Amino acid sequence: LSKGLEILSTMISDDECLKFVSFVGAVISTGLRGIIKDLIKNKWFDVAITTCGALDHDIAKHFSHYKEGAFTMDDMELANQNIHRLGNVLVPMESYGPLIEEKMQEFLEEEYQSGVKEMSTTQICKMIGKHLGEDSFLYWAYKNNIDVVVPGIMDGAVGSQIWMFTQKHHDFKLNLIEDANLLSGL
Repeated sequence: LSKGLEILSTMISDDECLKFVSFVGAVISTGLRGIIKDLIKNKWFDVAITTCGALDHDIAKHFSHYKEGAFTMDDMELANQNIHRLGNVLVPMESYGPLIEEKMQEFLEEEYQSGVKEMSTTQICKMIGKHLGEDSFLYWAYKNNIDVVVPGIMDGAVGSQIWMFTQKHHDFKLNLIEDANLLSGL
């Protein structure tokens, strides 16, 4: 931990250093969302690379409330109450799937109606961020112009909603090559 702090301190204080942070969605869903948000809010990183789950849970946590549970809770009993369990974190079903579906379709439709027919994952993240608030890491990435790249965006609820959106709007495209060009350019 101390070595990691040393490296982080050196990176942050070096204006010439291009700073990347990478994390998985579980970090956002199970308790470290605020730390990631603060790192990005304070502009300690220039680029974030994450999984689709991070987007899913940033949206869900902004618009709803997760609850604290226990690792020993009965999954069948929770399922009967329409509650997902992530370790000791409880997620009411209406706070995840249906909520992400509603919000993503709304966000994508707004972009589409303004003439946007193609987006990279970085642009998708900025689109989401502009609709969230100060509790969100995507909001701060949007506000501070920090690129968030999601190489496996189809592996989550947000990606599923992008695909669903293309079923209605066949001319809308997800451009993963643009993300590769961004990273290569950096």
